[in-house]
Amino acid sequence: MAASGRKMLSTVHKGLAFEQRALSLLQNNLSMSLTSVAGRGDGGIDLQGWWWLPQLTRAGNLGMADAKRSGDGVYGSASLLAAQDLVRRKVRVIAQCKAESRKLGPKHVRELEGVVSRLQFQSLPNATPGQPLAPTVAILISESLFTKASTLHAMSSPIPFLLLHLPPLPQTFGSSDKGTAKRQTTDDPCLVGSAVANQAFLGTSNGADVLGLSGKLEIRWERLIKPKVGGERGRLGLWWDRKRLAHWIPPA
Repeated sequence: MAASGRKMLSTVHKGLAFEQRALSLLQNNLSMSLTSVAGRGDGGIDLQGWWWLPQLTRAGNLGMADAKRSGDGVYGSASLLAAQDLVRRKVRVIAQCKAESRKLGPKHVRELEGVVSRLQFQSLPNATPGQPLAPTVAILISESLFTKASTLHAMSSPIPFLLLHLPPLPQTFGSSDKGTAKRQTTDDPCLVGSAVANQAFLGTSNGADVLGLSGKLEIRWERLIKPKVGGERGRLGLWWDRKRLAHWIPPA
């Protein structure tokens, strides 16, 4: 195989591996039920599905389920919002995954904006009269950092936008000393991930509350104290009004 062919194959494998890693993190930590749609005719979409977020009442309070109250009260504990106590609603997710070595520029943000806008327009004829369409959030997931220009563009977008930086997994090196195998990993500050959302997503007082979150939802990168060798250094976590939100998706 020619060198160019091997490089192309390696790039494809890297992209698919990153996509599966992103899919796993989102589904296991952020209450999303997603499917991979990458391939020919995917319309610029890598992952799509639903995000199961808390339902707010008109008064701005959390919608609470009638069944299964815990002994500690509605929330289960002072620091965790129990999954079974909350009424959830679905938000449509359209995501792209980028495993590039260079920082991700604004053209990728514009591309995803166009994909979401097109899908929203195509959904209008199928809408049920009197029943609004589920809101849509655009998620751009990158293994490399985002440029300042790409971040500013996403922050000013009228579409609910989330930028997720999932840094590369630490490289593991093997060496032997008198027959004893030793394993070392790189320790780079860039291995700390991040999640940045715009005002259309957060629903803060300075912007339109498209998703109805009233500025109470946070997505945090929680760094693990004792990570596995060569494994994830952290995880994504959902927080609601300074309380950790328990993971939940509807049963299959």
